[in-house]
Amino acid sequence: MADREMHVTASSTDGGVTLGYETASGRSEVYVRSKDIRLTPNSEACVTSGLLPCMVTGSDLVLQGPISERFLHSLDTIRILYRQWYPYLRAVNVRGATPATRDANRDGRVAILFSAGVDSFYTLLERRNEITDLVFVRGFEYPAEEGALLDRMAEPVHRTAERLGMGVIELETNLRPFLLSHGLRWGLHGGGATKATLGQMLYPHFKRIYYGAGCTYAELIPWGSHPVLDPMWSTEGLEFVHHGVDANRIEKLRVLAQHDWILDSLRCCNERPTRALNCGRCEKCMRTMLNLLIVGALDRCQTFETGLDARRLSTIRLHTGHIVALMRQNIAALEQGGHPKEYVRALKTALRRSRREAAFRELMESTFPAVMSGLRKLRNLGRPASRRGGENTMQVAG
Repeated sequence: MADREMHVTASSTDGGVTLGYETASGRSEVYVRSKDIRLTPNSEACVTSGLLPCMVTGSDLVLQGPISERFLHSLDTIRILYRQWYPYLRAVNVRGATPATRDANRDGRVAILFSAGVDSFYTLLERRNEITDLVFVRGFEYPAEEGALLDRMAEPVHRTAERLGMGVIELETNLRPFLLSHGLRWGLHGGGATKATLGQMLYPHFKRIYYGAGCTYAELIPWGSHPVLDPMWSTEGLEFVHHGVDANRIEKLRVLAQHDWILDSLRCCNERPTRALNCGRCEKCMRTMLNLLIVGALDRCQTFETGLDARRLSTIRLHTGHIVALMRQNIAALEQGGHPKEYVRALKTALRRSRREAAFRELMESTFPAVMSGLRKLRNLGRPASRRGGENTMQVAG
């Protein structure tokens, strides 16, 4: 095997699919399992899961077997897009697969990757007349080993499906730590590609899979799940739809707040709550509580362990430009709505500090990309196994 090659295979196993990644230095395996549906191994899943790790190392991705011709034609654009967004990624080839046409399944089901968060709830309401199944993934936000926590996170998904007469499909995977082991970041690089990996394995049961958008058109930035990138993972038989780019989170919550049953199941937390669905202390919890305050629904949402606290709000770290934009939206809405000024002062304090930190990170990423990638690998390896789900970056569909 050549030094600059990664051979990727997909095979059926008892209860799921195993993806194998073989290089000159060794072999890695990733699993995807489900008790609810039979998963399909295919070349498309090999590419969606292996392309970014190959672009980190500069290794060609080598496949065997058929691959969707539509998908294959999109790969040139996908690689160009990734390299435009992240110049430290390298140009690589995808070799070995035979172009084929995937049969369209016009009578197939329609799914949404559903976390019971703001973005996925909004898409579910907007498209509930066509969606048939909610897909909940164990191993994206928290490691699959944290069974009790994930059981609690799955409860609102099942409640929602029962209320709307839909099915639930639970998947379990260790794709996230595989990506992080290559120095990639979950939200920034791989969130959309790994969702597409799972989606490809759900073909031919489904003809369409929805993602809830985390950004509006006005806020678009390079991100792993993106309205330009996500549809390009589609094949002739399976369509990926990035939905909800027309509404920001405040606008989405105005819609969701009309339904008490949604507020009773709303989940947004990036940390590990001990009792409720949301800790109330992390950046995303506090950002969502501010949104709820703005739309007049905070007192009706009881899924947070703690209340909104201005002192804690002033200390949060805003890791991405997208989150900074969301907080600026909150400041404007709070000021226009005559809400307590202490929250505005706290947000402005957090923004000033975050701007300084972001400028330093950007300088380091552009000047020493290999060093920063290596540091991410070391940081992840240094975490206890139960914490290797990855960085607390923004959820792609929250």
